[in-house]
Amino acid sequence: MATLLLTQAGRAQPFTVTWTIGADSAVVEVDGIWKNSIDDLVRTEWPPELWAQLLVVFAEGELDPGAPGFGAAFVPGTWRVEGRKVRFETLAPLQPGVPYRAEFRPWRLPGNGLIPNFGGGGGASGRMPVYSFYEVPAKRNEGAALTQIFPSAALLPANLRALELHFSAPMRRGAAGHVRLRSAGGAELALGLGPAESEQWNSTMTQVSLPLPPGAARFKVGETYTLEVLPSWLDAGGRPVRAAVQKRFRVGPPDRVPSDPEAWELRPPPPGSYLPLEIVFDEPLDREPATRLIRLRRDGEIVSGDSSVGGEERRWRFMPVQPWAAGDYEVVVAPALADLAGNPLGGGPAAGADKSGRAAAPGQIVLPFALR
Repeated sequence: MATLLLTQAGRAQPFTVTWTIGADSAVVEVDGIWKNSIDDLVRTEWPPELWAQLLVVFAEGELDPGAPGFGAAFVPGTWRVEGRKVRFETLAPLQPGVPYRAEFRPWRLPGNGLIPNFGGGGGASGRMPVYSFYEVPAKRNEGAALTQIFPSAALLPANLRALELHFSAPMRRGAAGHVRLRSAGGAELALGLGPAESEQWNSTMTQVSLPLPPGAARFKVGETYTLEVLPSWLDAGGRPVRAAVQKRFRVGPPDRVPSDPEAWELRPPPPGSYLPLEIVFDEPLDREPATRLIRLRRDGEIVSGDSSVGGEERRWRFMPVQPWAAGDYEVVVAPALADLAGNPLGGGPAAGADKSGRAAAPGQIVLPFALR
């Protein structure tokens, strides 16, 4: 449970976040919301994009609120109002051993003019979210779980550049021998993973990019394959991964042409709203670099907000910290951003696992748009 004390019209106002964990889902509730805001929420049918700006739950996040973006993944669910509470319910049960974070942003309540711009550690805006953390205890001696495999699409190019795996707890290096590929007929194929030192892990050893040598897997166009991560892979505590996880996909032709930013579809939000800016790519892009190599700029300054990549790596979404102001903006894209086959936008080396977060480089791509 987390509590943040605010004031409205001289009165103390606590927000309390509570978790209720069930077998099929988890519920996060925020209590203590002002009546005028609750009334507005009841009257207004908010889309999920707006609810996610008010109350959102993340999985796999680092437990340091100062870490940019927390390296986390959104947890899908549904929202509603119950009494004086805002309620979020997940669509699936929480996984044991996975850290979760709920984030409530009170300044995004309806009628937020009544909410003071309270300072202290809230970033450039001075606005402080209410954070609440929860982790379902892992079963005794139970190892890490594989939670996500990227690319997420069911159709992948024959010259796929890399695989990205996410785990619920720190892992040991050395994927070779624990990740295998099978044909539709069940034959095991050489995946061609390199030595442990070639693996590109994040700082918490929970996310890894596994480069695939060109042609090493000998994918055949039109064939279906199954990628399997075996429980023989050990986590940092020496325990095997909980269960084998599979991903089936079909192979398309090799991709030799980079994505064309001029063909991207920009979907600007209306000024004054918290609705997201969306970019729909002309083809799937490499997920992890896309989260850090696309930035938004206004009047020469980077716009603060949260970005995510979804829609089978075909969509980039940006949710601002403050409401959108009318004016001229620029989407700034680093030329090293590449597609699933490693074709960089700028024709140079594709982006690797550098976590510097720098969004621009010589030859950067700039896509202007205006909000009126």
